[in-house]
Amino acid sequence: MGTNGGARPGAGRKAKAEKFAGPIADAEKQIADRLPEIIDWMFELAEGVTVQESMPNGGTKTYTRPPDRQANEYLLNRIMGKPTEHHEISGEDGAPIPVALSTLPIDDLRALRRIAGSLAGG
Repeated sequence: MGTNGGARPGAGRKAKAEKFAGPIADAEKQIADRLPEIIDWMFELAEGVTVQESMPNGGTKTYTRPPDRQANEYLLNRIMGKPTEHHEISGEDGAPIPVALSTLPIDDLRALRRIAGSLAGG
């Protein structure tokens, strides 16, 4: 006799990673194929580039764009790793956020106790 309820194999939506695996793989291959060229462009942006534009009156305009901060930041993050970002959250007017521990399930309270003990060195 069969069982009632529960998850059935193959039921439900496909996960996004599974659904878009093919297109993502295609895009990654295109990027990988052009990676040396893309990196060269990033270095050009990071160093600043000289641009020559045609003007509507037939002349040309030449100027130098300054180094691009975001390009430099990207290249540094690729080598050194992205710095950790810290976020502080507080209640109204900077007050602590009240937490009612009594409403947490017992397993969560035990997990918090273990974490607090390990942070305190115990």
